[in-house]
Amino acid sequence: MHIIFIFKGYQDYLYFVIKQAKKFNPRAVIHLIGDETNRQFSSLAHFHHLQDYFTQAAEFEKHYKHININPYKFALFTFQRWFVLKDFIFSNNIKESLYLDSDVMIYCDVQEEYRKLKEFDFTISKWSLNSDHSSTHCLFLNNTEMLDKFCNFLMQFYKQKNIIVTTKHKNKLHFCEMTALELFCRNNRYQTVNIAEITDRSVYDHSINGSAQTDSTHFKMSRGIKKIEFINGLPYGTVIESGEKIRFKILHFQGKAKKYLKKFYSE
Repeated sequence: MHIIFIFKGYQDYLYFVIKQAKKFNPRAVIHLIGDETNRQFSSLAHFHHLQDYFTQAAEFEKHYKHININPYKFALFTFQRWFVLKDFIFSNNIKESLYLDSDVMIYCDVQEEYRKLKEFDFTISKWSLNSDHSSTHCLFLNNTEMLDKFCNFLMQFYKQKNIIVTTKHKNKLHFCEMTALELFCRNNRYQTVNIAEITDRSVYDHSINGSAQTDSTHFKMSRGIKKIEFINGLPYGTVIESGEKIRFKILHFQGKAKKYLKKFYSE
């Protein structure tokens, strides 16, 4: 099983994220596709230079149009990493993989999870069925063809002279890679599963910043993030509606919550 991180720049929390993945998955092959600023983490993961897989990502930039509330370079790279991931997986003939965002702490055996999810082409995370975006901060990938088709979709979408976007965030037009993925999923017949749904009293955290896990499930909060308690070294949250304790297989420290990453690293 291959666990893949793609990251530009240096952040010390990346050490804890990779170490955590390694702790729960000692037999997995962990890859960091990065740059010179984070090469120092090569003692924890197999390091691959970003530029070795950046040809199509660079081509995409020529066509990219910025319709996003985030800074240009940040938003661009969220799209480009799909091209990097595709080139890396195809170049190395990887069949079983899990892509994780660099702000995800994992608390499960991913090989076991992969077996449970093998009937699906890939995983998504949605807090609402009506959401206009799908997150892949924890992407189990069983069908690599999806990567090729999604990258083609992105390239063709941005090659259009006149792009019509209606999605908004904070009352501003906003089209991000998660919106693009949702659009792609609606227009293609891939078998996906929403890992934000609770199954067997466990779940993959959609975002630690929000109480809402799905439309019908909300977790207790504390100091602006989900209230987490560790039981036998594993994180649990309490569902408001039922009072039931649910185990988290991952915690997603999105945005400002990244400051809590070190605190949730378990020795």
